[in-house]
Amino acid sequence: MEDKPLYTVEYEHTLEDYRKFCRHMVWKLPVVITLVIVALSSLLQAQKGFGPLFYIIYTLAVLVGSLIVMFIAFTALFYIYTDRSWKSDKTPKKSHYSFFSDKLQAFDGLNTTVTPYKDLYKVEETNDYFFIMLSSDRGHIIKKDVCSEELSNFIRNIKKNAA
Repeated sequence: MEDKPLYTVEYEHTLEDYRKFCRHMVWKLPVVITLVIVALSSLLQAQKGFGPLFYIIYTLAVLVGSLIVMFIAFTALFYIYTDRSWKSDKTPKKSHYSFFSDKLQAFDGLNTTVTPYKDLYKVEETNDYFFIMLSSDRGHIIKKDVCSEELSNFIRNIKKNAA
């Protein structure tokens, strides 16, 4: 006999929710790319033997320029990617989540997934969302304003209690 869920929540995802989830997943990438560009550029300049003041100014200029270019390029590509991905995804945007004592059941209108809490990759919390991660690049998005305080506390403790 199937046990009764402790908590249930239904939530309809929006494009903005999806963007925030994706941004949360890849925000480190532009920073890493920029740091690699600055490091390589600095190494090249150090080989040329310029004085320390030039070296500092050059490194700062490359850093600032790289950050600006990466921000503009990343933002444009990010919006193009998320818009295309959102439009091409034909699964329903409304999901129903059932939280049991030992597992999460998610139903999107077409598919049901059941994941034991011990098998979750991680649970991340932002100011507005819970991201219940099934792997490093897949997860469930639950907006906090649809959760009761009890459910929010339960989600925060899922990984701790599953160990």
